[in-house]
Amino acid sequence: MKISVIGAWSRWLALSDVLAYNGNDVLVYAKETNSAQEINTHHTSLKYLDGKLIDKKIKACETLPEALDFSHYLLIAVPSKFISSVLEEIKEIRPSDDYFFISATK
Repeated sequence: MKISVIGAWSRWLALSDVLAYNGNDVLVYAKETNSAQEINTHHTSLKYLDGKLIDKKIKACETLPEALDFSHYLLIAVPSKFISSVLEEIKEIRPSDDYFFISATK
């Protein structure tokens, strides 16, 4: 299964790692350019996971449209104060697409 993870913070990167370990293709939307590059190049996140390795199958992107194109399964993994703005942004980009939303918001 393909899953797009919207958010690249510590616990959600760890969850992405579990999803990839269990055979899923995972694309993480990391707004910060350096985070996406580090995940794709080194398979680490010094900022959020103290440099621990994550599954090499996890890829990262820097744009929300790329994450939305990857999968119709969206794991929304952002702080709760940002969830409505993220959902509005998704609606603006792909207003007619059907997505399955999974919330890991805290």
